[in-house]
Amino acid sequence: MSIARLMVRAKLVDENNKPISGRRVLLQSFEIGRNTWINLINNPTNNDGEINTAVNRAFTAAPMIQLLSNTQVISEGGLVQYDSTTRVLNIDFGVIEILDNEAYPLIPADANNTLKKQVGGLPKRQNISFTPMLGVLSQPGVLSFKRTEDLKAEILKESATINPSVAATATKFDTSKYQTLLDRVEVDLAQQSISKGILEVNYNKTRAELLIKDEHLVKMRLETQQLREDLERQKQEEIKKLQNTFEKKVADLTKKTSTLEKQLGSETDILSLQRSISAGLENFSKQQSQSGSNLRLGRVQVNVKGLFSGSGDRITLADSRLLENATNAAALSEMVIEYLPEVPEEESSQTNVPDLSGLSESAVARLLRELGFGLDAAYGDPDDPKQFGAGQAFRQSPAAGEKLAKGRKVLVIFAH
Repeated sequence: MSIARLMVRAKLVDENNKPISGRRVLLQSFEIGRNTWINLINNPTNNDGEINTAVNRAFTAAPMIQLLSNTQVISEGGLVQYDSTTRVLNIDFGVIEILDNEAYPLIPADANNTLKKQVGGLPKRQNISFTPMLGVLSQPGVLSFKRTEDLKAEILKESATINPSVAATATKFDTSKYQTLLDRVEVDLAQQSISKGILEVNYNKTRAELLIKDEHLVKMRLETQQLREDLERQKQEEIKKLQNTFEKKVADLTKKTSTLEKQLGSETDILSLQRSISAGLENFSKQQSQSGSNLRLGRVQVNVKGLFSGSGDRITLADSRLLENATNAAALSEMVIEYLPEVPEEESSQTNVPDLSGLSESAVARLLRELGFGLDAAYGDPDDPKQFGAGQAFRQSPAAGEKLAKGRKVLVIFAH
């Protein structure tokens, strides 16, 4: 076979089957004499993601070729067709999908191609070896595989040595059977090499996926353990807070009980007792007013039972111990303490409540504030939704025109 020129074609696409343009592609052939790869072309793909170029170089036999991109082998061969008339060897790699560090054939160069014609366009392997195919095996204990042409020459040489008469007919020596056998051996070795590479890729990929899953599982376990520790810590903190609150309440109740027991078991000045009760009721009335409640403390009567002593200005308050004894119970006297709250000066003056119907909440608040009233807002549905729109006042208490002391609140219900 005499080859004057190579015609090379390939198309690169991404995972979405879109052409990869501007991707530099390197075509190499293996030179057996120097046992190395040499560069034939180094061109970028066009807008259609294709490489379609010619290599003007002479070959005595079809070369072993490989296609690279970014120093990574993406195909080890293509469909080979030879035109003896023009001595042109056409090499078609078909459509190759590029995925990061891997490449896969999407569309073969020829659907009816055979292993003998095409061993390329296959998935890229991490470790690519053409040794079985090139006959340059050098592993210890492995015999070198010889190329067909070299083996044919040796057979002719050995035959001529054994029988000199063969030398005259050496050119007529039939090596077709040897050629067929060797071709099959070459194809089988190539297929085994490719299959082994595919298995290696699948094994490494599966192993990497398992390592990722193991790392994810370990991370999830650590996160779960951390979550459990956080929940346990929060639980202990809540228990401690509840315990402290409970202990504080118990201590307060114990203190109050002790104070009451001391008061019940000892004499108390009647005037001091009356002032204490009045101060407590007055404090309660002020708290109600400051909280904005409409309730006010009115006239209050407190009935106190106890044993009077001295000139009648001291009393021993009755407790369970005094009541257990019938004699003491009969000797108990009852004292009535009456509380009349003072009306604050700011509440002594009363003003008529205005009609707030139909006003917005901001307008109601401004008007009541100007009149010295507070606003207690609520929301509901009016009886006639057509009469009152959303946000308008439709009911109030006290009603319009009623008297109300300044500082008090007016309950106003606004429509939803």
